[in-house]
Amino acid sequence: MNRIRDILSLPAPKDRASSIHEIDYERLYRQGFRFLFFDYDNTLAPWKSPLLDSETKSLFSDLIDIGFSIAIISNAPLKRAEEIRKGIDERVGVFGNMRKPGVKKLRDVVVRAGAAPSQSVLIGDLFFTDIIVGNRLMMHTFLVNPYTAKLENATKKCSAVLAYVVSMIPVVFYKIYFYTIGWFFRLTHLISPHEYARSVFSIDYEQLAAHHLDAIIFDLDNTLLPWRGESLDAEIKALFTRLKQVGFRIFILSNSSKIDRLQTIKKQLGEELVIHGKMLKPFPYKMKECLKKANQDPKKTVIIGDQLFTDILCGNLLRLYTIKVEALDLHNEFWATKILRFFERKLISFIHFKPKIKETGDRTKVQFSVPKSCSTAGETDQSTGEHRLAFGAERMGRHAENAEM
Repeated sequence: MNRIRDILSLPAPKDRASSIHEIDYERLYRQGFRFLFFDYDNTLAPWKSPLLDSETKSLFSDLIDIGFSIAIISNAPLKRAEEIRKGIDERVGVFGNMRKPGVKKLRDVVVRAGAAPSQSVLIGDLFFTDIIVGNRLMMHTFLVNPYTAKLENATKKCSAVLAYVVSMIPVVFYKIYFYTIGWFFRLTHLISPHEYARSVFSIDYEQLAAHHLDAIIFDLDNTLLPWRGESLDAEIKALFTRLKQVGFRIFILSNSSKIDRLQTIKKQLGEELVIHGKMLKPFPYKMKECLKKANQDPKKTVIIGDQLFTDILCGNLLRLYTIKVEALDLHNEFWATKILRFFERKLISFIHFKPKIKETGDRTKVQFSVPKSCSTAGETDQSTGEHRLAFGAERMGRHAENAEM
C-alpha cells in the first residue's frame, strides 16, 4: 500500500509558482537549501531558444550572490547544451541529455557535486519529467507555468503561440491528475508544518528573529491556554514580554466567536496586542486581511498552533512559516476539533518532511569556473580518461559542509 501511495504521489510538486521570478528564494535559503537545479526549455526560455533573457541572467547573478549554486539540467542533446552554455554566467553549470524522469544521470550530478537532496530544489514546467525525477531523488520540487516569451516579430509570435499551445498539453494532463488523485497529496503537503515543538516555550525564537522573521501569529485554544480558558499563565505573559523585546509583533488569531472572552484576554496582555476571533481557519481570507491591515509581510510571519487542519493549513496557504505544537488538553476540546484530530491521526503517515529554518552562518561565496564544453553526468573526456564535471564541485562541496543537513 505504501508503495502504491509513493508512486501516485510522484507527479505532485511540493510547491507551485507562476514563473521562476515568483519564487521566494530568500525563504528557500533560510530553510537550508543551497542548490538550485533548473530545467531549461519552457522554464528558463522558450523551447529551443539558446539564449536567456536579461531578467533571468540578472536573477541568476542575484541567486549566486545570495549563496546558491545553480545548474541547468535539460533533456536537450549535448550539442544544444553547448549552445546554451555560451550565453550563461560561467558560474552556472549546464548539463544536457539528462533523460528525465530517469534519475541515474541527475543523481550522478548531485552526488559528485556534493549536493544533498535535502539541500536541493528542482524547478521545472513538466510534472512527468522534472517533478517526478525531483521527487524520486527526494528534492524540493517547484512546478512553474510554461515560459511565455515577449516577442515583437509577428512570425516569432505565431511560433511562440504554437509552442505555447503544445506546452499546455502536459498542463492539461497535470490538471486531470490534480483534480482526481493529486489533490489528496497536495492537501497532505499543506497540512505539514515546517517545525514541531512540544509547546510555545520550546521554540527557538531567537533563531527565527535571526532570519528576519518579525511577527508571530498564535492560535489561542489549546496553544496558549486550555479550551474556553480566560486566564493566561504568568509564563505566557513573560514569554510575550520577551518576544516584544526581541522585536516580534504578536498576533492572537482564533476561531473563537466569544468576543467578551477575547477582550478579557487582551486586557491581561495590553491594548497594543492584536487579538481577533472568528478567523474561520483554515480559510485564509480573514487572516490575510488582518495582516494586510497591520502592514505585515506574510513572508516574515510565523504561525504557531496545535491543529494541522486549521492553523497549519491556513498558514501554509498564506506561505507563512508554520510551527505545530502539542495540544494542552486533548480531552477538553470542541466536538468539531475532535473530528479533525481523528483525521490528523489517520493522515499522520502521509505528513511530508518540510525544510525548517537552519542555524545562521556566514554565506561563503566561492567562485568556480565551468569548462567551455558541457557534458552530461558521468560522461568521460576521451583525451584524459577523466570525468568532466561542469558544476563547480568545490563550491558546492563547501556549501554542503557549511549547511546543516
